[in-house]
Amino acid sequence: TEPFRIPFAGKVHVCCFDKTGTLTTDKLEVTGVCGVKEGDPGALVSIEDAPNKSCQVLATCQSLLHVDGNLIGDPIEKATLSVLPWTLTKGDVVICKSVKQSLKILKRFHFSSALKRMSVIVSQQDSSYNVEYFVMTKGAP
Repeated sequence: TEPFRIPFAGKVHVCCFDKTGTLTTDKLEVTGVCGVKEGDPGALVSIEDAPNKSCQVLATCQSLLHVDGNLIGDPIEKATLSVLPWTLTKGDVVICKSVKQSLKILKRFHFSSALKRMSVIVSQQDSSYNVEYFVMTKGAP
């Protein structure tokens, strides 16, 4: 239907079609994290074996929102949160399902392409009602 594309076809060596969706899908799968294993920063570590601090950063340093009962936002951040043992509530509190722990997102510094990073300020209250504050950052070094 677009004859002007015919000259480009002469440069194509392989052409694959996926009419049924068996080769591709719009679902993203998180298989693990890199850079957390001492001595081998390139090793892929499963989410279950990732350090708690790394999971905290991934759970809190995101720009997801609850709208009409649905979680909306970046598909990569949604896929990451879905494999973590953490749940985001409507009040920007991230609660761990496996350990009694919660972090309140106080301030988001959204992703900046100039800085190549995103940061959040979170608070955590312990059983003695002491509050600690943390800055969680993800992005390029």
